[in-house]
Amino acid sequence: MGTRFMSVGKGKDRKAFPLRSSSNKVSKKKFNNKSTNTKSRFKVPTLPNDPPKFDTKEIKVWKYENASEELQEKIIEKERQSISESQENFFAEDEGILFDNDEKKDAQDIGLKHVMPENYDVGGNRGEDFIQFDLEIENSKKFHEYLGLTDKIMRKVSLNFENDTGSFGSNNTRLQFTDANGSDISLAGGSAFVDEHYSEDEDVDEDERMFDKNDIPTFEEGLQILHAHDKFADLMDDSLVNLRSNFENQFEEETIIENIKANEYVFDEDGNIA
Repeated sequence: MGTRFMSVGKGKDRKAFPLRSSSNKVSKKKFNNKSTNTKSRFKVPTLPNDPPKFDTKEIKVWKYENASEELQEKIIEKERQSISESQENFFAEDEGILFDNDEKKDAQDIGLKHVMPENYDVGGNRGEDFIQFDLEIENSKKFHEYLGLTDKIMRKVSLNFENDTGSFGSNNTRLQFTDANGSDISLAGGSAFVDEHYSEDEDVDEDERMFDKNDIPTFEEGLQILHAHDKFADLMDDSLVNLRSNFENQFEEETIIENIKANEYVFDEDGNIA
């Protein structure tokens, strides 16, 4: 069978194009269905048949002021127990602890920097409460006047702060005086020390004497030094009283309630913070 043609156009512009026989086979291209099938290219995650179940429980809570009297008592007791077990030291973070309760003077008033206790123990079972500070003198004139020490005395002695801590207990911060030779002056027993370093013996050469007599405090000056030592000890006793008061105040019902309301706590039926 010959090839058939189809004419297109008119007159001399007509052109003949061969017609494809129905018996002619068209070459087939192979198509990969996977390249156009998005379902086969991406794996869709599946959820488990039985998702986990969560139990819900309704808990009733109360503000302190809305709780019954019985629940309020539970709340107060729980809070006291929590304070006792927490061993927090907020009660000691108070610059006003070092305070002369008689003269109503704080650290700045007497020439010391505002300070908080460095080491302490209150409320212990052994009853060996103490308080210690890492003190610095900010105004020597104020501090010496507070202790009753004149400039003349301070030319003969110097002072520093001591914190004794040992296996048998600790003591409050104390004043330690040293003489012109730099040796510690003992004030134990309240005895005067003024004649300890100077000898009037005429047989002793001047060069062999420990000090010139003018470098030794007089008896009256010695009493003033002893008084200053005791006054500072009283200041530390007052400060320990103030620290102990702060410690005990934590457990007061009024303080606990004030803290509860300030933090807007709510409680369950057992008195626990919810």
